[in-house]
Amino acid sequence: MAPQSRFVTARDHAARRELGETAALRAAGHAEAALASLDRLLKQLSDWGGPDVLSADLRGPFDAELAAARAFVATIGAREADAGRRQAGAQAG
Repeated sequence: MAPQSRFVTARDHAARRELGETAALRAAGHAEAALASLDRLLKQLSDWGGPDVLSADLRGPFDAELAAARAFVATIGAREADAGRRQAGAQAG
């Protein structure tokens, strides 16, 4: 096996492990921990040259976890905005 092939395999292994942890945390209802796990993977991917280094079989799970993280963050933002509107309305009233 060529050295580069071993390196790519090690990256895929590390990414697969982190994606598995992220998905398990999210499925168990630990969305914030899942977000932290995904953040670790994103930092690793940045060091490796970006998500394009992932093998094709990891892109689907990676994209799914990104979508779930975006939805979680959007939900938090919506809750915060709603709370801010309620507080402003209470202060005005």
